[in-house]
Amino acid sequence: MTHRPLQSILIVACLALLAAAGCLERNETITVKRDGSAEITLAYRGSPEDFRTADALPSPATGWKVKWETRKNGDDEERILRTRRKFAAGSELPGSYAADDDADADLSLAFPTTLHIEERPDGTYYHFRRNYTPRAWSNVRFWNDHFIDDDIEKLGQKPSEDLTLDERVKIMRAFTNIEAYEQVEHARAALAEIDPGLSQDRWLAVRRAVLDVYDSIDLAAFVSQFETLSEEERNAAIDAEGERYEGLARSAMVQALQRFAKYDDGAAETFAAAYERADRRHKITNQVGGHKFIIRVRMPGEIVAHNARKVDQDGAFWEFHGSAFRDRAYPLMITSRVSHASDGK
Repeated sequence: MTHRPLQSILIVACLALLAAAGCLERNETITVKRDGSAEITLAYRGSPEDFRTADALPSPATGWKVKWETRKNGDDEERILRTRRKFAAGSELPGSYAADDDADADLSLAFPTTLHIEERPDGTYYHFRRNYTPRAWSNVRFWNDHFIDDDIEKLGQKPSEDLTLDERVKIMRAFTNIEAYEQVEHARAALAEIDPGLSQDRWLAVRRAVLDVYDSIDLAAFVSQFETLSEEERNAAIDAEGERYEGLARSAMVQALQRFAKYDDGAAETFAAAYERADRRHKITNQVGGHKFIIRVRMPGEIVAHNARKVDQDGAFWEFHGSAFRDRAYPLMITSRVSHASDGK
């Protein structure tokens, strides 16, 4: 088997775990009728891996009749999810694809969608708005930018054989630091949810417990153990070690809470569940950041105002990636008018 250069493996592992996301294409057409009813047509495309997103997708559980298609392109496989659904005038338009009874529904992508119809002397105005709600990102992304500095990027450009052991360790230290501080951020979010009054010294004990786990890694030995492995074996070993240290850090958090904050078993379980939610929220944000959104809205009458990328005879059109609503809202807005003179037409 071909061996990938070691520093490439480490850089790819770091960037893949922290920044990679599937490139699922989410194509939606929303057609608004004069009577206020609407129809939404969806066509999502991607590889089977792209569809393994943690985000909720249209499903029978949320009222969508889903049809799957599979297309082959040589060795590659493309999957397509198609569905169409009508909404009566005055009914609520979907603002998420998570099921109502899903305890973690609030973790999924949310896009509250409204249609307001207003009568004015010169006609009937239709105000359509969809607001992709902000997803926290900078709190974790900061550490990626902090530790993947110019020196690390330069090391990634060097030939593998020119890298010293110290340089390889430096790359891995950046990776482990990012992983450690990502877990710190998830722990902070979990405790802010379940125990906002936790004293500062106790929180710092939890933080220190996580960092100590990663600081204890013998990075020189860690890097050296992958030297003779094949690419497949190396990837599997790095994944396994990463999962092991993540588990050790989670256990260390719980132990710190039990020791310093006197958490009993019930409180520890509550924290573990809140941590899982914080971790899943970040995973969804990370994955959706690479999704491509193609949204078209067709409105009755004449379009008089919008923030679309373009408007043509087939409606208003937006195209963006999920990174558009990281730490900020991303609204789609369009208003059309049907003049009273055309009511009978």
